[in-house]
Amino acid sequence: MVRIDTGTCGALYFHQMTFTETGDVVPTHAHTYDHMMQIVTGTVRIWTADGASEVITGPAMKLIPKGIAHDVEAVTPALVCCIHQMRDEAGREYPFAYQRTNREVMDATGRM
Repeated sequence: MVRIDTGTCGALYFHQMTFTETGDVVPTHAHTYDHMMQIVTGTVRIWTADGASEVITGPAMKLIPKGIAHDVEAVTPALVCCIHQMRDEAGREYPFAYQRTNREVMDATGRM
C-alpha cells in the first residue's frame, strides 16, 4: 500500500509517497506540466508510456516532463516526494490527464 500525504503552497502542490512494500505502485498518469520527483530513500522503478523503465535509488531527483505518462513502482520500500506547479503565472490551473502505459496494457493482456 502506498500512503500519500499532500499539501499546497501558493501555486505549488506537493505530495509525499510512502511505499511500504516492494511492488507497491502509483497508477499511471500524466501531467500537462513538468514536475520534479525526489527519491528520498529506497529504490523505485519509473515506467513511461513508451514502455521504458528506469530504476532509481535515493537520494536522487528525476524530472518528469509534461505529457509523459508514468507510474512508479517500489523496488524496495521507499519515500518519494513530488513537487508540481499547478497554476500558470495568470493563476489558471493546469489540467490533469491520464493515459495507460505500454506496461499497463501488457500487464492487462498477460504479454509481459
